[in-house]
Amino acid sequence: MAEPNKEIPELDWSFFCNIFYHLQEGYYGTALTICDEELCKASDTRQLILFRSIALMKHGQYVEVIRLLHLLRQDIIVGFAASVILRTAHALLQNPDREEISELDRTINEAYNNADVEARYNAAMAYFLLDNNDKARLLIEKSTDSKNIQFIVLQAWIEYRLGEDMNVAQKLFKKGIAADYPSAFIGMARLLEERRNLTELRQILYTLMKKFAIFLPAYIEYSYAFLMACDWEHCMEQVQRTLLLQ
Repeated sequence: MAEPNKEIPELDWSFFCNIFYHLQEGYYGTALTICDEELCKASDTRQLILFRSIALMKHGQYVEVIRLLHLLRQDIIVGFAASVILRTAHALLQNPDREEISELDRTINEAYNNADVEARYNAAMAYFLLDNNDKARLLIEKSTDSKNIQFIVLQAWIEYRLGEDMNVAQKLFKKGIAADYPSAFIGMARLLEERRNLTELRQILYTLMKKFAIFLPAYIEYSYAFLMACDWEHCMEQVQRTLLLQ
């Protein structure tokens, strides 16, 4: 286990966004497999552990989540997010420990007021992936780091999911695309899907594949774009390419 409070190594954007995509889309088994494979390579980063715990949570393995995150509660970078996930796991147990939940609530409230930018991002991401969009938005809005691309794109996803102002989401996704952040391309693709703008949809996903040649979500979404257009021949070609990459 990584030492608490030691600087966390950043995951590669493409790798990070790959796991994020699978969790976001409900492919929890695949997300868990990716995390386990990477952790087996001794890349024991705390962000990976957060992702793994969310995948386990979605599989109903609450006790394992509590075991996995217990030692990370005091970590300055991921402790806030770990407490958010732990609080959810404890609440879902058959016989929840009310005292432990109250303690986690105190920890979360304190972190909400005192946590730094990176800790806030990880906690907002945890709330988002646990489908608590309102709390995720509160944390993002409280941040003063307006140039952080990961913050910008997470805010875009939150706005997209809440559905209150798609123009805001689009503007934020465009900022992420300008910075070549993979998840921003997927977000823009979602907006184009809803508008049935299939030509631009394929263009944005093709661009993503060219920029990140082994980014699996791009291939999955590109296949779906042809499916939406009832272009069966190209759809099958892309499915085969996706399977080869996977």
